[in-house]
Amino acid sequence: MVTRRSLIGGMSAAFASAAVGKASLGGLPEIVTMDSPATRPPLEPPNGRPYLPVATLNGWTLPWRMREGVKEFHLVAEPVEREIAPGMRAHLWGYNGQSPGPTIEVVDGDRVRYFSIDQRDWEEIPASLVDWDATKKIATDEQARKAALIAKVHAAEVARRADAMDIDASIEIAPKVFLPSGDGLFEFDGKAIYPLTQAEADMKFSKTQMLKQVLIPVPVVPTRHTISLRGTRAKFRLKSAQTEFYMRTADGREPQLDLIRAKVHGDKRDLENLDELFKEQAATGKISIPIQRWEIAHGVYRFTLGAALEPGEYAMAEVVQGGATSLYFWDFGVDANTAPPASNKPK
Repeated sequence: MVTRRSLIGGMSAAFASAAVGKASLGGLPEIVTMDSPATRPPLEPPNGRPYLPVATLNGWTLPWRMREGVKEFHLVAEPVEREIAPGMRAHLWGYNGQSPGPTIEVVDGDRVRYFSIDQRDWEEIPASLVDWDATKKIATDEQARKAALIAKVHAAEVARRADAMDIDASIEIAPKVFLPSGDGLFEFDGKAIYPLTQAEADMKFSKTQMLKQVLIPVPVVPTRHTISLRGTRAKFRLKSAQTEFYMRTADGREPQLDLIRAKVHGDKRDLENLDELFKEQAATGKISIPIQRWEIAHGVYRFTLGAALEPGEYAMAEVVQGGATSLYFWDFGVDANTAPPASNKPK
């Protein structure tokens, strides 16, 4: 005796092996289910290309796992019991605990992989009733059809990325907007991306703390010092008050950035008394706008701000610990007439 499940499984075994391949060796993505049909908040993208998530009425969005640049979703087909009206319950087919199933959100350019488990009960049928030759022919034809479809999609993707451009086309941060090549900090205003240059800075140290730095064998950041950026106004001006930043590191390190507001004194901008920068105490001038950091590729990170920036002079600061402590600054300004943020909706 064979079951319909084993019969269909035999038909698709070859394609399943080709589709899953080595990715299955690392384990399947976690199964996420929902036991309530209530409307859930939009799922903020934890990684991958940025987009504006949607809210599904009486539903929810299926989380994914990012593996080697591919979004992986895990679907579970199963019987679902749902209350259609007060006192009226229905037995339905659904996915991941709900019917209809969850919303799957992808944007243009995403690579996607689906894993599916079928938990329905299947009746057994006699093996003598199965036309095995016809079954094998259907399986072969299906495998050839899917292979041709994969080749067609691959050719279309290669053609779409074939335009010559001085960018790293492997990282598309928005439709037709690519992260420039090379390491450094970049600003994205919702329409275009711009590189930021490192600011020239002057440092003044406290004599007591400088002595402490010499006496301690481990390099430390002095607890009392002033850093001044040359000039009263940054050359780079933001076009949007609510923006986001991208950073590619040359050594693949995980950067820790802080946003500091500068004070104009004379012919310079002061970042005063950076008390244990990025440590327990807050730096003078450090503003209370939360920064979220997501890794979108190896050595490439996205930073988003929790609120719009007020007009003024700012600097992004990074401290790098190594054989010696290094401080890096990228300065920019926000003008009073800066435009509101542009929306980036998913396709």
